[in-house]
This record gives sequence, structure tokens and C-alpha cells, in this order.
Amino acid sequence: MGSKRMDSALRALLAAVAAASVLVACGVGSGGTGASFTSGSITGFGSVIVGGVRYDDSGARVEDDEGAERSATDLRLGMVADIDATGDYGGKAVAQSIRFRSELIGPVTAINTATPSITVLGQRVAVLATTVFDSASLPGGLAALAVGDVVEVYGQLDLATTRITASRVERRGSVGAYKLRGPIATLDTKTKTLVVGGQTIGYAQAPPDATLLLAVGQFVRVTLRTTPIAGVWTATSLRSGALRLEDLQQVTIEGRISAYTSSAHFSVNGVPVDASGVSYGGGSSRVVLGAHVTVKGSSSGGTLVARSVDVADEESPGSEYFDLSGSITAVDLAAKTFVVRGVTVSYTNTTRFEGGGPANLVVGRKVQAKGLLSSDRTRLEAVSIEFDE
Repeated sequence: MGSKRMDSALRALLAAVAAASVLVACGVGSGGTGASFTSGSITGFGSVIVGGVRYDDSGARVEDDEGAERSATDLRLGMVADIDATGDYGGKAVAQSIRFRSELIGPVTAINTATPSITVLGQRVAVLATTVFDSASLPGGLAALAVGDVVEVYGQLDLATTRITASRVERRGSVGAYKLRGPIATLDTKTKTLVVGGQTIGYAQAPPDATLLLAVGQFVRVTLRTTPIAGVWTATSLRSGALRLEDLQQVTIEGRISAYTSSAHFSVNGVPVDASGVSYGGGSSRVVLGAHVTVKGSSSGGTLVARSVDVADEESPGSEYFDLSGSITAVDLAAKTFVVRGVTVSYTNTTRFEGGGPANLVVGRKVQAKGLLSSDRTRLEAVSIEFDE
């Protein structure tokens, strides 16, 4: 090989290495062609559905909010997930990375079955028609909880009503630390204390992440020791609790409006939104502090430039269907139930079947079940069941 050809090959190799290095450093959400980012609650599987988009998660890197590597089988209905993906929303979207994160871990100090709601670490947690209770740890849903139980809550912080609206609740065994996420209400840099969610937290033993600028209103994620000292919780880690958006053409964020100037300028979960280009058609009155919205658009300089803003009517029963696709792992014909992706699915004589019937519900058979949560929110009551060929 001549020297010119060798130089050309070497330059090509170095260019390829440099490009790969950029991708590793920036991740999939680096603004490349077809790259997208979505944040919201998981509403279905087959593969994983977030923000109304079905993502192929077969090759995705999955991790929890501590950065620990996990598996796609650890994903559950109602978890809040951040997904970096490639592909078009209207076509085949392929997840490259999935990070799931909860709002709160702590002991239950009060239970209100009438509201219904629970109090955890001083935070009021609202249970909605769309709140999923983990059937393994809480087989009776809210009725299975007791004061003193430690729970993990996935959901969204509603600053308008000072509550967390839960999308999923799990009972935890003994834990080494509690967790809390929210905006800083007050800050004292001399005593190194701050207040989040009404809880006074000392951070002297947990210097904030180097990228975190402590300020009132800043969303933070705090890990706490399980016993307060004189009413002050001790932080063992202090990190940013707000999403950091890279410049992308396709971004979807589901969450609560956490700051509000007008229907054209507000924030969702601490992310600034420019909705000045959105035509609400007279429906902007529902875009208020605390509203549960899904914003779609592009991101630039950390701001989500909205193309559309949809407000959810989540307080209404039947406001959201769940969609499960996968292989049946267990069947109970007497109880008229089966299990898919760790979720118990029940059916009745009014359930619509396609491509088969109850007799075809056998372990290993692939199905797609759509429906709403049961009254105890631990299983999916199927409206339709379709058998895959």
C-alpha cells in the first residue's frame, strides 16, 4: 500500500474513532439524525410505552436513578422513565438507554382511605385511578399498607396542591437510605441546611454535585439517612433533580407544570418550556400551575420549544388505558386471570377476544391486553385481548 493510501486510511480510521468518542461522551441524545428523548410514566409493554410511543427496548441499556445497571425485566407499569432513542415517533422508535426514577422512598406516617392518599416523609401522596400498586408487595393495594411501612413512590410533584400524584407505589423492605426530590424552599449556606418538601436537611456531609448550583427553586434529589437528628435529616448525597436536555428535534415530557408565568411560558418538572408557538384553540385556561401535561417539541439551550401541549384529565376514572403485550407466564382459568410482564390481567364475559378465546390462554402464548386498573389498582381489567399469530 502506498504512503498516500496509508495516510488516507489512517485519517479515515481516526475520524471514525473520533466520531465514536463523541457518541459515547454525548450519548444518543446528542442531536444526531433521528435522535429523540422522552420522559414520562410507563403505560404499557411490548416493548415499553412512554408518552404514547412504543419503544423497542430489546437492546437498550437500562439503569436506575443511582446509575446502577438494571434489566428491561425490572421495568414496571407506572414507573417514571427517561428514554434516549433513535427512530421516528410515527415509525419504529428504538430505545438506546432507559433510566427509571422514583420521587420518594420513606416510611408511611398516615393513611387516608377516603381521599385516598398516604403521607410519606411529610409528603402527601395522592392515589389516582391511574396509580399502580405493586401486586407482589401490596396484594391488596392501599388496604395492604400500614403506618410504618417503607414505600417507594413513582409519580409527579404537584406544587399547586403540595402533593405527589403517584403513578406507582411499592412496599420496600429494610432500606439503607430514604430519598426525596423537589425544589429548594429555603437555603442557609452558613449552616449548610436547606428545606425540601417541608423537611429540613443538613448537607454538610454531602457536598452537592459539582454541576449543581444550589439556589431557592432549584430541583434537587436528596438521599437521606433513615433517622433525623433533632428534626434535621442528614443528606448522604445531593444532586440535581431536574432534567438536562440536549439539543434535539424530538422531545416529549410528561409531568406537572412546576412554574408558571403564562400559557406561553412555564416549566414542567423544572424544565423551562417555550409554548409561544402553540395554538390552544381556546383551551389555554387548563394550562396552569400543577396541571398534568404532555409537551412535545424540540429542545434548544435547555429549553423545550413546544409544538403541542396536551392537558390530562387524570382525576376521571377510565382516563388512561394500559396496554400489555407479551407472553403469558401464568394462568388461572377458575379466577379468569393470567400474567403478562409481571402484571395480573383479569377478564370477564364482556371482554372482547380476537384471534382466540379463554381456552387459548395458555403459558407461552403471546397476547395483547388493553384495559383499566382494578379498583384496588393491582391488576389490569382487560377490555380487549388479542392473540398474536
